[in-house]
Amino acid sequence: MQYDILISEFGAVATISVSKKTYRKNVIIKVLYECTDRLFVLVSEDNDNFLIKISAKDPSCTDVTELYKECGKLVNNLADQELRQIVIEETGKIRDVIIQKAFSEAAKGITNKLLDSDLPRYDQSYKSDKKNIMKIKG
Repeated sequence: MQYDILISEFGAVATISVSKKTYRKNVIIKVLYECTDRLFVLVSEDNDNFLIKISAKDPSCTDVTELYKECGKLVNNLADQELRQIVIEETGKIRDVIIQKAFSEAAKGITNKLLDSDLPRYDQSYKSDKKNIMKIKG
């Protein structure tokens, strides 16, 4: 991974080259989305790499040091998000079983006391509503 900063009359723009073998595009997009409040971002790609271009939204920000810091944060966040994706993939089946078990236990206590025959049809008056669902109140 490498990054370069180009300074022009439009401001400072950093280009970060990220290997496609190391990071997935969805991971990059998630990380970049978190930066969109303070940075302009653009992702493109060549054969082997994703090319991420970032620049500060604040036009008065011309400090190259700040852009280097943003590149460092971005790189750290890429590693963090990639690890999260790996953990999700490794533990996804276990998580699904736990959630399924939790909801199945919770559903055991739920009973449906309303039957379709108890619900009023569209052509019925609220007066024929056996469960007082449509009762006018107030």
